[in-house]
Amino acid sequence: MPTQSHQVFTEPDFKVIMDWLDKNDKYCQLFVRMIYYTCIRPKELRFLQLKYIDLEDNTITIPGVVSKNKKSIPVNIDVSLRAELDKLQIEKFDREYFLLGSADTFISHKMCAENYAYNRFKKCLEATGLLDKNYTLYSFKHLSNVRKFRAGWTLAEICSANRHGRTASGVHCIIDV
Repeated sequence: MPTQSHQVFTEPDFKVIMDWLDKNDKYCQLFVRMIYYTCIRPKELRFLQLKYIDLEDNTITIPGVVSKNKKSIPVNIDVSLRAELDKLQIEKFDREYFLLGSADTFISHKMCAENYAYNRFKKCLEATGLLDKNYTLYSFKHLSNVRKFRAGWTLAEICSANRHGRTASGVHCIIDV
């Protein structure tokens, strides 16, 4: 049977990846943490402008014109992610700037190129010897969902966290890319 793309990380591989990113690529590390903690899709992150981040309400809203489901639905900012966002001092920048526009400054007046974060992540996979495992940026979202399920979240709660509607089986909302 062929291996599925967007494989869920094994726990040891996830640790190796996060350790490598912590030491070698802070930009990619923040990008993947955003995916993990919010279940925001990589494309949606590329388009994320500061004006959609509400630190008072602790939410990020992906506008419907960018969102896969075409709906503007807020997602909560996890306390761990909030600490990372606070370090960036978002309030000091123009609200039209992009959160993940630059590897040097993170926040930029321009958005990053389409495969910019993926190509950086691919370097991590190459450096750690994990390139053949079919891990992608979506693997962070999938691991987050698996961990939520194991922690007792219902399928409806996981679907909601992913900004998905329900399906008959509930499975599509968890593994959808």
